[in-house]
Amino acid sequence: AVNVKPMLAGEATAAAIWVPRATLLDVFATAAANAGADLRYGAAVASLSKGEAGGRVRVTLADGSELAPRLVLACDGLDSRVRNTLRQWSDDGASFDPVVLPSPSSGLNYKMLLVPPSFEMRNLSTAAPANALIRTEPQSAYVVPSAKTARRETIRLGLLPSRDPNVPRTANIIKPKDHSIWKIKTADELLAFLGESFPQIDDISALVSTEEAEAFVSSAPGAFPAPQFVRTLATEVGGTGFAILGDAAHAFPPDVGQGVNSALEDVCVLTDALKAGGALTALPSSGRKRLSDAERRCRPSFSAKWGDGARAAELSDGLKRYQAERAPAAEALARIVRVGFPYQYDQSFWRAKLFVLGLGLRLLLSKSLGRLPLLKGHLFTQPVAFGVLAGEPYTEIWRRAQRTTAVLWTAAAVLLGEVARRLLVV
Repeated sequence: AVNVKPMLAGEATAAAIWVPRATLLDVFATAAANAGADLRYGAAVASLSKGEAGGRVRVTLADGSELAPRLVLACDGLDSRVRNTLRQWSDDGASFDPVVLPSPSSGLNYKMLLVPPSFEMRNLSTAAPANALIRTEPQSAYVVPSAKTARRETIRLGLLPSRDPNVPRTANIIKPKDHSIWKIKTADELLAFLGESFPQIDDISALVSTEEAEAFVSSAPGAFPAPQFVRTLATEVGGTGFAILGDAAHAFPPDVGQGVNSALEDVCVLTDALKAGGALTALPSSGRKRLSDAERRCRPSFSAKWGDGARAAELSDGLKRYQAERAPAAEALARIVRVGFPYQYDQSFWRAKLFVLGLGLRLLLSKSLGRLPLLKGHLFTQPVAFGVLAGEPYTEIWRRAQRTTAVLWTAAAVLLGEVARRLLVV
């Protein structure tokens, strides 16, 4: 009745650490503050305007204050105001438009319920002893299926692991727009619906409080975006450089769990690019106080050089390096997500079965025939989702996947040609 091991689990996922978003953001804020960053909470970009005579771009914030930065990092999400402004200013504005790809999981609605870190339920499996109980462990992932089976009635609770046994965890509900759960208007209706859906949980109110149910029904559901990427991730306008990162550069459904990971990788790639271009220089070791291990981990080892009169060419070179490395990776990742594991949300029973069949075929071929030499690589490679979980470069994963697809289509064409030839002979 409860799946405690995700289908794609393996050595890579076994070593993963699940961190709540709030905890991760707190770590980042602490590191930034320790590095001397000027943190402004609640700030938002209202507009951008070009500087006079090719000078720096002026950034106006929602509170009316103005900045004239040397470098702007556009990390302002899917509908990025910074990216949209660059589109208007650019002679090649289309390169700032997201390239949107179709996906079976795009458009799905989602909400989250806050539930206790651990709770009991009856195991309804026919293989389990009568009235056997399962107690969930905070460190494990669970999928709790509902008793309802009709397409617009069935739901499941997806619970991700949590390292802290004292912190409530979230239960994800992901369903199409026409599902019955999105039509529920009151907390009492929701609790009744959940009680009917999950008879294995004796007291649904112990799992979901009235306050949490009220918050659930009063909030609007989110929607998974279509996989998309932007072709231009770095540019310069006047005396200001721009780098686009995170959802502003690439966005997609959470099918392979790379949203935060890819955004952090953007930051690392940009840092390396600026270092290689000479725009970042190592902090001098002399004259600095002795730091604790915790402080050292939070303190950056490089500082911006342009504030000390560096040549504009050094920043330009770093931005070009970022564009050259990250733009292909953004496209590869969006295309990977489109085919990675899009039917994991029970959208279609038969399509999901067909997808798993194809995934299993690729996995079988990669295990049995994957070591046959083909130029410098392998003839058949593992499914893209496994490569992502192993931490392989997105561009390499997608290149190998395309090669495997080409081989499979060629084999299918040869097989069909042979069948047709035999039929004609007969």
